[in-house]
Amino acid sequence: MRFRNVFSRDDRCPEGRIIVIKHQTPQFLWQPKYLHHPNGAVALQAVFLCCNLQDHEQPAHPCARIAALTGARQAAASGDHLLLRDDIGFEYHVLSPKAFERRFGAAAPAVPAFVGAAVRFTDRERAAALMRGNGVQVTGNGEEWYARSAAIPGFFLTLTE
Repeated sequence: MRFRNVFSRDDRCPEGRIIVIKHQTPQFLWQPKYLHHPNGAVALQAVFLCCNLQDHEQPAHPCARIAALTGARQAAASGDHLLLRDDIGFEYHVLSPKAFERRFGAAAPAVPAFVGAAVRFTDRERAAALMRGNGVQVTGNGEEWYARSAAIPGFFLTLTE
């Protein structure tokens, strides 16, 4: 199998290491026998970043770095939440610390920081039960469900169906 990987430089991306991967031999990786997991995960849909949103159009801002690395463009904005989307529909949610606290019900981390990801499952109930059985806290907030692991403090996995 071959991949093309582009890594961010740590000194230029204080929010965390960013990696963009292009599979150059998808015929070896994307086979049905490799695509079924006990947790039923079928897609990574989004990532969440917490940072101050002032000057988000400036080159040194995390939003500008995400756009430069991925080609994502601003798709929506409110006062404390920016949504960037790339050409294949992957989403980058950029939350202010206050928006993070409202959405996840936890204190915001030191910013900037990657704080979560959204994964789609074939059966969210089954995935949540498997996670709980492995000691991972799963909570619901209306339609949104989150998994938190003590091993990764401040990081939330959003479970969608």
